Amino acid sequence: MQLLAMLLGTYFSLIDAPFLVRALVLAVIGFGANYVSHAARWMPPGPIFAVFAGGACLSLPATVDNFTGVLLAGGGTMVFSMLLMLGLSLRKANLRHTLGSGFNWAPSDRAMPESLQMGSGVLLAAVIACLVGDGHWYWASLGAIAAVTGIDAYARVARGLQRCVGTCLGVALAAVVFAFDSPLWVVLAAALASQFIIELVILRNYAVGMVFMTISALLMVHLVSPEPPSSLLIDRISMTALGAAVGAAQSIIISSIVSRRQRR
Repeated sequence: MQLLAMLLGTYFSLIDAPFLVRALVLAVIGFGANYVSHAARWMPPGPIFAVFAGGACLSLPATVDNFTGVLLAGGGTMVFSMLLMLGLSLRKANLRHTLGSGFNWAPSDRAMPESLQMGSGVLLAAVIACLVGDGHWYWASLGAIAAVTGIDAYARVARGLQRCVGTCLGVALAAVVFAFDSPLWVVLAAALASQFIIELVILRNYAVGMVFMTISALLMVHLVSPEPPSSLLIDRISMTALGAAVGAAQSIIISSIVSRRQRR
């Protein structure tokens, strides 16, 4: 799913597709990744990483050579990760048991409506971000994902607020790294350390996880972005807040409509 999102983003960037087409492609990625994550029982579920990868590729100019980069870097990372996890699983079982454990595919009744809400939230946030005139429009879609994830409207709005708070704190810490004009190895070390902490805390406290997810994302974008770090920091806060607001509004409206139908 991750590799497919990168390939789709690179292709539609290569053909210089209109913005609305790119936003629709990102919405399809959000819908598809969310549905697959629920049906295949991913933990944690959701399309956040696929949307981030697809949005980054959609927003950057692409050439034919970029497909080689996606396949080598993205595909190589995917193979490495699968082999690593396969090796770790052999500590508890043999290879035949690991490979023969089967593939889970059982979409619940909530998978389709939640995925439709996810896709529409990604699309709405992207379109509104483009109207505002920001270059990092897909960051708004990432903010919307948080606010349309949860068991009810209260949980979704709370998650959107947590993402905004965590993003602001993460931006402040990333600014410290940028302020010292750190060398490449320091930036990479900080990004890797942040990723490590994300995996430790994201399932326990979403806001704390978002602090380090923001640091990691900004540092990685900084490595390939020619724009000043201050622009990245401001855009990250504004687009996250915009996307979370769009997602929260959508969640509240849909929840109220569903409640009225149930009462009737």
